This record gives sequence, structure tokens and C-alpha cells, in this order.
Amino acid sequence: MSTIISNIKKTIFLFAAGCLATTVSAQQETGGRERSQYNNGQQQQRQRQEYREDYREEKKDTTKTSYLTVSGGVGSSSFRYKLNYQIEGFEEKGKRNAKLGYEIDLRYSYFFNRHWGFSTGVGISRYATTGKLTGDMSDDKYMKLGNMTDDDDFSGHPREFELRARLKNLEEKQTAFLLDIPLLAMYQTHFGEEEKWGMYAGLGVKLQIPVKAKYKVEGNTASELNVSGYYPHIPSDVGSPSEAPVPHHGFGTINDPGRELDWSGKNKLKLGVAGTAELGFLFTLGEDTD
Repeated sequence: MSTIISNIKKTIFLFAAGCLATTVSAQQETGGRERSQYNNGQQQQRQRQEYREDYREEKKDTTKTSYLTVSGGVGSSSFRYKLNYQIEGFEEKGKRNAKLGYEIDLRYSYFFNRHWGFSTGVGISRYATTGKLTGDMSDDKYMKLGNMTDDDDFSGHPREFELRARLKNLEEKQTAFLLDIPLLAMYQTHFGEEEKWGMYAGLGVKLQIPVKAKYKVEGNTASELNVSGYYPHIPSDVGSPSEAPVPHHGFGTINDPGRELDWSGKNKLKLGVAGTAELGFLFTLGEDTD
């Protein structure tokens, strides 16, 4: 009887030990599944984060942006030309001085991706230059203006003569307004982890269409204009600086011709093409506005 009871106790103990082992194994498997699920969650989160970063990079590479800008500038401006004063017995290279100029532009820039684009627009610019000649008022130094016919000769017969002129201390100012149409290739880049700021550069050409151009001889009490006529049958140059003036022929010397004659008029300028370049900075003010 005691043997049977002992066997029953041993069987119950073995059964309990088996159940305990099964429970521990099940708990270990459950913990393993939980750790596996946790690890899978971390891996999926990292994959989503990497996907978002890749998407942001891809979006940055393919983002198309545009800018509308208004700009202006003030500085020295000048026309490019040679001021050579060549007359009979005299030659002088005049002085050309730049004057204050300005420009106002309305510009549209479009970028195909985060770096490259183009820019165009319309603007108005003002150029100004002053040309100066010292000149000479000697009888033997003059400009030949061509042969003309004098119908007022006292003999009653038309006579041919050579028209001559001399200048001294002349100052002329030229101004022009031009319509500018630029076309530039643009490059931009941003810096920093959040790319809050950056730089841009442009290189291209500018078409310049003359709108208004004029000149004016400045008033100057030291300036002089002499007009004379050389007649083959008269030994002297009629109306030259050393001779008496002949007003009814228009021969003689005029002091301060810019003021006395209101010496001004319109200039004719050709269509111009100029190279242009620009460099600047970008700063992000908001998510969608630069």
C-alpha cells in the first residue's frame, strides 16, 4: 500500500515538474515574441524615419521655386566713345567724365530644381557723361565745315567760301534712358542643417533699347565759339578771332555759346547688348517664402 502511495506521489511530482517546465518555456517563448515585436517596431520606425529623410532629400532635389524681385541701384555711369578733336593744325583728345546714373528692375526668377534656373524681366536705366574740350582760338587752327555759297556778296554775284569754326573750353553733357531686358542663367545653394540661408549667382546678357537721349552744352563764361569764312579773293579769314565780326553773315565770336544759343538737341543711339552678372544672399523668412 505504501508502495502504491509512493508511486502516486512520484507521478504527481513529475507531472507538476513537467507543467512547470512547460509554463517556463511558454513564458520564455512569449518574452521572445515580445522582444521580437519590440525589435520589429524599432526597425520599422527607423525605416519610416529613413524614408522620410530620403523623401525630403528627393523633394529638395525636385522642388521648383520662383522669385519676383524689385531692385534698384545708383552709381557712376558713362557712355563709351572716343572724344578726339581734330582740326586744321590742331589735335586734342578730350576728357570724358562719368556722371551719376541709376537703374530700377523688376525681375522674375524660376528654378527648375534646388540649384539651377533662369531670370528675366524689365528695367529702366539712366546713363550720363560729360565731355570736355580745351580747344584753341588761334586763326591758323580751325575746323573745316565744308564749302558754301554766299548769296549776299556786295558785288551782286554769288561767291563760294569755306566755312570754318573754332571752339574753346567747351563742356557738353549727354544723358540717355534705356529700356533693359536681361536674360541670365541662375545658380543657388543653401547652407546649414536647416538651410535657412544661402547664396545665388547669375550670368547672362542684357538688351538695352534707347528710349530717350539728348545732349546739352553747359553754360560757361570761359567758353567761346568762333565762326568764320574764307573767301579765295579775300586775303584774310573773315570773322576769325583776330578780325572784326561780320554779324549779317554770322561771322564772329560768341561768348558762352551754351547759354547764348541754348545749344542742345537729341542724340541717336544704337541698340546695345551688354554682359551682366550678379551675386547675392538668400535668407528664409518662412516655409514657403524667401
